[in-house]
Amino acid sequence: MLSYETASKIVEANICYFHITVDGASYYHDQLRVLAGGYPTYTVIMGNLRNILENLPRAHITLRMNVSTINIASVYSVLDEIPPIYRRRIQINITPILFEDRPPSVELYKRINQAIRYVLESGYLYYNNQIPNRRVFCAADKHGNFHISWDGTLRSE
Repeated sequence: MLSYETASKIVEANICYFHITVDGASYYHDQLRVLAGGYPTYTVIMGNLRNILENLPRAHITLRMNVSTINIASVYSVLDEIPPIYRRRIQINITPILFEDRPPSVELYKRINQAIRYVLESGYLYYNNQIPNRRVFCAADKHGNFHISWDGTLRSE
């Protein structure tokens, strides 16, 4: 829903930082995040992201990627899709997916650390919101932030 037109209006209101979630490459993302009618979202999200970066120079992005051992390898292809010229305006946040309240494996954290090295070597910024013993990792749960739902409604915390 964050089209160029919508983002342009938001930037005009001096809100220039956006948090966008992509859960791995299209194959994985489109299994986890679909529209109400079952349609995939990856191509639209990445197209909107590129359009915003190309046309709104004041816009900055936090690109969150929720990962598990299943999709962690695919984050590299997502990172490679974005032209290097825009990478200094993007903070990457790689967050493990929690399953049944079990902590992520050491192996997954090792693979996340490898991905973070790649993030930095590729010219991106890294955004770390990992707080020990914290159960919720979404920025929308912080006081003073708001979240735009799939249906366009706003929710503040």
